[in-house]
Amino acid sequence: MNAAAPAHASLWGRPDFDAIAGWIRPGAHVLDLGCGDGSLLRFLYETRNASGYGVEIDDAANARGERCISAAGSRASAWVVPTDEELMIARHVVAVLG
Repeated sequence: MNAAAPAHASLWGRPDFDAIAGWIRPGAHVLDLGCGDGSLLRFLYETRNASGYGVEIDDAANARGERCISAAGSRASAWVVPTDEELMIARHVVAVLG
């Protein structure tokens, strides 16, 4: 690493972060679901000047089938909205094919 590396230089060189950064336009706004410690958002801010918002998911609440699955202390709530995806796909197919 060179002397000009950012404060969070340990994030640089991660192939997964590099791949994701390649999909992000400079200055984009990013939603990171399951953000953990926010490392990816910090990396995108430093490398792509992207602003972002992260929501950490409570895996146990999700496994229990609870409607609210955001982790305690999250700045935003994540809610599960029950849907029947197969029915919706079938309805769209019928609408397109007549």
